Amino acid sequence: MFRDSGSIAARTPALGRWFVLAGLLLYGLAQCPPALAQEPSATWEEGRTRLPVGSRMEYWEDETREATLNDVLQSKADLFEPKEGYGAAFGLTPAAVWARLEVENLSGEPADLCLELPLPNAHHVEFYAPTGSGYTEMSADLSEPFYSRRLIHRQPAFPIFLAPGEQATYYVRAQSPSPVQLGAMLWTTEAFEESARFERTLAMIFYGFLLIIAVFNISVYVGLMSRSYLYYALFVLGFALYDLSYTGYGHEYLWPHWPAWASVSVVLFCCATLAAGTAFARAYLDTRYYAPWQDRLLLVLAIASGVTGGVYLYDPYLGEWLVHGVAAACCVAILIAGITGWRSGRNAARYFVVSWGVFLLGSLAVVLAHVGVLPTESIATHMSRAGFVLAVILLSLPLTGRVDAEERSRREALEREIQVRTRELWDAVSDLRKSEEKLRESEELHRSVVERASDGIAVVQDGTVRLANASMADMLGYSVDELQGHSFELLVHPRSRMTLRDLYARQASGDAQAAVSDIELIRRDGHHLQVEQSGRAIRFQGDVALLLMVRDVTERRQSEEALRQSESLYRQAIANAAGVPYQYDHGRARYDFIGAGFHSLLGVSEDTQPETALVARVLESVAAGDGDYATLEAYRYAFLRGEVDRWRVDYRIRTDDGEHRWLSDSAVPIRDEETDEVRASLGILQDITERKEAEQALIDRSLQDALTGLPNRRAFEEHASSEWRRAMRTQRPVTIVVADIDHFKAYNDTYGHLEGDQCLVTVARVMASCFERAGEFVGRWGGEEFAAVLPELTLEEAKASAEAMRAAVERRGLKRGGGGDGPLTVSIGLANVVPQTGMSLESAFEAADRALFHSKESGRNRVTVAEVSMVAG
Repeated sequence: MFRDSGSIAARTPALGRWFVLAGLLLYGLAQCPPALAQEPSATWEEGRTRLPVGSRMEYWEDETREATLNDVLQSKADLFEPKEGYGAAFGLTPAAVWARLEVENLSGEPADLCLELPLPNAHHVEFYAPTGSGYTEMSADLSEPFYSRRLIHRQPAFPIFLAPGEQATYYVRAQSPSPVQLGAMLWTTEAFEESARFERTLAMIFYGFLLIIAVFNISVYVGLMSRSYLYYALFVLGFALYDLSYTGYGHEYLWPHWPAWASVSVVLFCCATLAAGTAFARAYLDTRYYAPWQDRLLLVLAIASGVTGGVYLYDPYLGEWLVHGVAAACCVAILIAGITGWRSGRNAARYFVVSWGVFLLGSLAVVLAHVGVLPTESIATHMSRAGFVLAVILLSLPLTGRVDAEERSRREALEREIQVRTRELWDAVSDLRKSEEKLRESEELHRSVVERASDGIAVVQDGTVRLANASMADMLGYSVDELQGHSFELLVHPRSRMTLRDLYARQASGDAQAAVSDIELIRRDGHHLQVEQSGRAIRFQGDVALLLMVRDVTERRQSEEALRQSESLYRQAIANAAGVPYQYDHGRARYDFIGAGFHSLLGVSEDTQPETALVARVLESVAAGDGDYATLEAYRYAFLRGEVDRWRVDYRIRTDDGEHRWLSDSAVPIRDEETDEVRASLGILQDITERKEAEQALIDRSLQDALTGLPNRRAFEEHASSEWRRAMRTQRPVTIVVADIDHFKAYNDTYGHLEGDQCLVTVARVMASCFERAGEFVGRWGGEEFAAVLPELTLEEAKASAEAMRAAVERRGLKRGGGGDGPLTVSIGLANVVPQTGMSLESAFEAADRALFHSKESGRNRVTVAEVSMVAG
């Protein structure tokens, strides 16, 4: 929020009255009747220096933008007609505007004239002057370098020479996405140059004033880091650059060799000025606090200004319409935000509304000139500049006042800071005195603690005991007075003196960190004393000394030695046990001890930690389906709660080489003496791979037919039941195939049982080779009968597979039994069904068996398909 002085606020009503008067004046100018079209020719009389010819010209809008001068001259119809209004303004038009001017010299002397057109931003301007053989063309386009013009001037200007009494007709063609205004002025050469110098002088004064304002506000921003000054400076600089581009001075002095930039600079600088002005309004008026929705609207308009510049680069005609609309929206939104701030009682908003209103009046003058309400573009430009200068002056008053206010605020803040620091200093002195008192009390307390401490405490300086407590003296068999002044090194056993000298070296290097070590002392009576000492460097009576704290650990060291011997015996006993012994701490989830054969037992590298190796491989085994993790966890919790008095689990793990091993893990709990909780386990790991493999071999042999090597009937029924349940769940077909060797009894009687057994083996191999796709399972059903389960095959596919198996047996060429001719054959029955409610595996087998019987009855060596109704029944 900006605060203004009372005197400035008192002058606000007067400024408002001036604003109202300026608005009424502009309104009066707008209400003046526009000049009507006069005679179509311009007469140049003696004594004239300039002549407005905009209302004396005739115009034609070429919507196609393709007509040439020859088209105009050869047209049978008169295309041109006068235009009412000031300045012959056509506004934003996509058409090419043609103008015709007839000039007659009545001065009696040759007239050396120039025609000035108020089109500094027109993209294409062509001037056609008559010659003896036709017309010559001159141009002043933004698409060409500035110095290629016939007359060097910011606005298009062309020379005209008339002999006394001569009358000539001139043509002008203008085309531009910016507003087109052909309010032309005819000058003598001397008057034209004088007017140009005067215009340049005014422009330089205007730009110099804006530059001073911008530099001043930037310097204030650097000092105060207030964004409103930065945005204000950017707004002023943006308007200056916009005016330079709009009036043509930029193309003349700053970028004469950049015609492409000259074509877009006006709109881009206009968009930048709108964005900076909107940002300045937000910061100056603090709309974020008192009008959030207006603040968001201004932010959106600032962004829209930048987007509009991009649209102009893509489509200049559309961009011109958008920039006018966005400019109007920005101006109105900023004015409404200022009025809102004024009504909320913000003094700074009053100046802002008045200054912004003045600026809008000047901008409105340019708009009125574009639509032909005001006489000339020059008048509108001067009004716009005057309005902006007045707005800058009005805005500078509260900004300058704010600089003074902020300087006073900084001085007041500095004075308050000095007062606060002074109070803090006095408080610090008071605290220091209190601290000194507490220090004295602390020293007395520490002295009392040292004298009553059970550990020996001594201060050693230059190798001599300077201070010792009673515990230190009793520990060594001296009195306190006898110990003080004694060489401490003589009290240390020779084999511990290197440790003491290391402490002295660290003290000399300034190392104040405590160092703990075990040393051996010599009592006064000659006995040796095992102690644990810690020493650190301190300041004693202004010099460096060594503070030693000594604790008698003789009995503890003896107990630790006995414990080490006991543990050594224990580990030796464990190491000689079968398997790998271990002790596992459940609280810390780590092994306290594990035998040396652990890594070879698990088949892992030597650097693998036991926790990582065993747990990871057990979880991997569970994930592979070798165990139930939930059951294993329940068993572990039961063991920890004491519900199970012994841990007994078998694991199947995989070694680093890919080999699978079975481990037996057997352990007993170690309980806490106080809580009786299981805190650790003492157990042993054993390799039981051979035993497990032997057990599995027995199981496999119990499920295998000894003669053919195929799964026996028990194994087949288990697999078939599993496939039946899966087909029931997925509603996919499953096929039961039953095959029987034709005339097998006759084969046995003819060739003997050994050949009969070989025949069974041959048929089993053929059947296994025919049904070897994924999921297909073949077994010996009994005697000379075989069975197969074929999952997820259609009836046609199942029948084709069975037929292929029948043909394969026939092709083997085994002799038929009973002395008959022809090869050995098989008969097959199959049932292909999608299991439904009411069906069973047994009914499917019965249906397939009935189909087999039908094959036998029908002449053998064939495949018969059971009806689905037979399975359902």
